[in-house]
Amino acid sequence: MKSIKLIISCVLALWATALSAQTHFTYEPNYGKDMRIFFQLANAGEVVDKTDNYEVAAFVGNTCRGVGEFVTAEGTNGQSVKYGYLVVHSNHDSGETVTFKYYDKKAQKEKTIRNASVDFVADTNVGLPSAPFILDIAAIDGDASDNGSVDANDIVVIVNYLLNKNSKINLDGADMNKDGKINIADIVQIVNRIMGN
Repeated sequence: MKSIKLIISCVLALWATALSAQTHFTYEPNYGKDMRIFFQLANAGEVVDKTDNYEVAAFVGNTCRGVGEFVTAEGTNGQSVKYGYLVVHSNHDSGETVTFKYYDKKAQKEKTIRNASVDFVADTNVGLPSAPFILDIAAIDGDASDNGSVDANDIVVIVNYLLNKNSKINLDGADMNKDGKINIADIVQIVNRIMGN
């Protein structure tokens, strides 16, 4: 029995190493506990059908704990169901908060998925293929600094961007009015949001 467990562990470790070598995200598969997450990507509530350009990973703090893959399976009604499958690794039974990041291959950008976290509990599932956990990758309107909130820092980031100063900017979040341009109108809307107008 021990030899079977050892063989399965070796196969899983080799599979995880091979998977992480092919992705933007990497992790060390040397953990003893696992939790499985079945997920779907969404953008502003709409399910993302074309997932080829995305990679999803789980993190505890700044440490990557697992890299997801997208799976297509036949549903009970005969239609195909597409979902993500991610194994999160830990050395603890519980007590860690798992957050998520995605990598957009086309834009070559890595982003944190806001408002999505789970508590690690070994040997459990989060979501099911038929009812996946939703990871919404939509930018927060007005979050030019990409820090997860709309505040005065976003105004500074946009002003620096408009003055052609070296400013790291989240263009999707900065375009508050969704007109395809970053300008003073976006700053006005951000100020209004901060002031509660």
